[in-house]
Amino acid sequence: MTTFKKGSDFDLAQKVEKTRPTRKAKKSSEKNRRPGSSAIKEAQSLLADLGYDPGPPDGVVGQLSRKAIERYQAGAGLEV
Repeated sequence: MTTFKKGSDFDLAQKVEKTRPTRKAKKSSEKNRRPGSSAIKEAQSLLADLGYDPGPPDGVVGQLSRKAIERYQAGAGLEV
């Protein structure tokens, strides 16, 4: 059995543990409320202006946004 003396590595480890920041687990509802990317919001707005409905410009690439991108690519002669 190892014994530790005052001022040893054991004391240092205890000090480190006390100063280590604690991580809080995010609730799933918090994750879903995160704002979307501003670049994606801009792309969604541009797609809407061009007549390809990506849904609301929320910054999240969901099913409607994916379909709008595919329709834009097909209309522009790009590989989908």
